[in-house]
Amino acid sequence: MNKGKNKGSKNGSSVLCIFVIALLAFTGFSNNFARTTGDAASAPPIGGYYVYMGHLHNHTSVSDGTGSPSDAYAYARDVARMDFFGVADHANAITPSQWNALQSVAHSYNQDGVFVAFWGFEWSSSTKYGHVTIINTSNYCADSNPDTDTFDELCAWISAHNGIAFFNHPGREDGTGEEFNHFNRAPVDQFVGMELWNKDNGFAVYYYNDGYDRSDNGLGYYDEALSRRWRIGASGSGDD
Repeated sequence: MNKGKNKGSKNGSSVLCIFVIALLAFTGFSNNFARTTGDAASAPPIGGYYVYMGHLHNHTSVSDGTGSPSDAYAYARDVARMDFFGVADHANAITPSQWNALQSVAHSYNQDGVFVAFWGFEWSSSTKYGHVTIINTSNYCADSNPDTDTFDELCAWISAHNGIAFFNHPGREDGTGEEFNHFNRAPVDQFVGMELWNKDNGFAVYYYNDGYDRSDNGLGYYDEALSRRWRIGASGSGDD
């Protein structure tokens, strides 16, 4: 679920997002989750914001998911009746032609005022710097590229490419004690969210934890980031 500023329009540039992404992926939907009433823009505002339903961390057969990007967007828009949806396959598996095709498919499913189709990728530094979802950049990068193989280099890339980024499943890839540099670097404004639930793991794993720092009175990953001035909202993902 996403709270967009109360303007009644849905597009990638005008919606002020406080991201709380619904735990629903296109491969896991049943008809029980499909929307059956009017779109979110016509619903009463909550705290001055309209509520939009969507999901941004999704995989397809381009990497470790199933189905094509077109299948994913079609299901999200026409069956699940989401307001927005994004595909973010693992960058190491994406070819330049697949990246170009993804953008074309996203544009073809986008409907102003009805459905926002985001495209993106997941920078996946497993066991070292962590996984990050990045959306709506003109290009993509991978940790296998020597110019973007550290978290600091990724942050510089995101800033240079005007991307919007999310910390994925914090703590899962901290094998060398360097995941996200434990937030000990200057915050990057383009980071807007952190997953507090992922797949079958919820708050018990990603919020109620002792974080990276054992000397801060038990702050979890999310609160550690906030205490270091990362301005991020809460998000979640089926990661399917």
